[in-house]
Amino acid sequence: MKLNLQKDFKNTADILWALSSEVRLKILQLVSGRKEYRLKDLEPLIRCGMSNLSQQVKILEEAGLVTKEKIKDGSTAKLIRPSYDKISIEF
Repeated sequence: MKLNLQKDFKNTADILWALSSEVRLKILQLVSGRKEYRLKDLEPLIRCGMSNLSQQVKILEEAGLVTKEKIKDGSTAKLIRPSYDKISIEF
């Protein structure tokens, strides 16, 4: 993902805001290293409640930084995957 502050200010601002949280950066770091995580497996690693974790993942998802999908084994578990391998910002 390449962000350009000169061409797409609104989208870039939304993504930078999503990246402005230590918790969200830690989520991105974890899922980037493993390529996918179940949401419930992130909870002890992030050390925040499931409600807060879900909210943080939702912010990342709305910014297009991660995708969230249900596991196809019939359970209610969800997988979190990074949307990009690299993010660069041009000022």
